[in-house]
Order: sequence, then structure tokens, then C-alpha cells
Amino acid sequence: MTVVPAFEKDADGKPTGKIIADPVIKKGDAATESVVFNNTSRTGSLRLTKTSKGHSTPDDAEFIITGPDGYRRIVEYGELKGGRITISGLPAGTYTVKEEKADVDGYVLTVDGRETAAITKDNSTAEIALVNTYTPEEQGGKDTPSSGTGTDNSKTDTEMNGSGTGTEKTSSSKTGTNTPNTGDSSDWIHWMLLSAESAALLVVLLLSRKPRKE
Repeated sequence: MTVVPAFEKDADGKPTGKIIADPVIKKGDAATESVVFNNTSRTGSLRLTKTSKGHSTPDDAEFIITGPDGYRRIVEYGELKGGRITISGLPAGTYTVKEEKADVDGYVLTVDGRETAAITKDNSTAEIALVNTYTPEEQGGKDTPSSGTGTDNSKTDTEMNGSGTGTEKTSSSKTGTNTPNTGDSSDWIHWMLLSAESAALLVVLLLSRKPRKE
């Protein structure tokens, strides 16, 4: 099929380049009165699915959708029904979704999923699925500081008496010379008796030693 326009001619019969009549449409060698051209472009749909874990996504979170020929649309999370929205009548091409304003105080946000999809066929649907995972900040692996300093190797035992009450005894793992507790008078008496016995034994040993006769 060819389209032949009618040009204006000069005195020599040559075309001037100016069209003076409607073009004649020919199919093969025969002229036809009309031809219908169908220039309908391919269109499809974009389906966005959002899943939230650990915390709900704020309703005012925004999804910025961009595509071919300068296409741009902003969708708020509150517009999604059951975490999903489908946009129809989009021309074929590649579309990208960027999420903003989805942060929540006290949580660390991690977004997983594919942010880009393409409409390649007429009436086809491109799928974009995103997952928001909210992790509490206190679960970031921080150690809780212990109270007090140093290492206490002492052990505490409890002895129960007949009334059901207990008395705690503490034994220390420290090594060194045992020193009597100054706050216990019975320990002092015991210590003094031991000292006196030792002194008396020393005196007896000295007196029992007699000089040898030559």
C-alpha cells in the first residue's frame, strides 16, 4: 500500500513541493477511497504488594511510581487494600517503585524485594512486591552493663535453724594469712589461749635441756 500526494507543478511541469490536493491512496495498482489505521498502543497494569513484619507500615508512607514518558504517581500506603493496589491503563515499559516516610520511631527498617518491573505485552500485569521488616532498636546486640566492678569469688551458704530462718556464712577464695575477726570476742579468746599454750611449751622445752657433764 502506498500513499501518493498531489503536488503543485511549475510551467515546466515539475513539482514545486507544494501539495495542492489530498493524497491518493493506492492498494497495488488500484486506488482506494479510504484506509483505517489502528495506532492503539500496548497497555497493561502494575500491581504493588506490600507486606509488613514486626510493626505496621505508617498509613502516610509514600510509594513513588515512575515509568516511561515521564510517568510519575505517588500512592500512599493507606490507599492499599489488603496491602495491595493495581494501577491499570499504563503504557508498556519499565516501572520503578521507591518507598519514603516508612520509618517508625524506635525501630530499624529493612526493605526487601524487587523495586522494578516491566509491562511487556498488551493487557499484561507487572508485579512489584516489597517487604518492610521493623526490628526494635534495643535488639541491636547491645550488652547490658553489669553492676559493680571486679570479680567476686566468694560463696555464700545458708544454714537453716529450727525456726526456719537462715544464717549466711561467706567463704572467700582469697589466699593468704588467716586473721581473726576483730568483731568476735570468742575468736580473740581462742587466739590468746593458743598463744599461751605455745609459750608454756617453749618454756618446758628450755628447762628440760640440761648441760652435759664432761
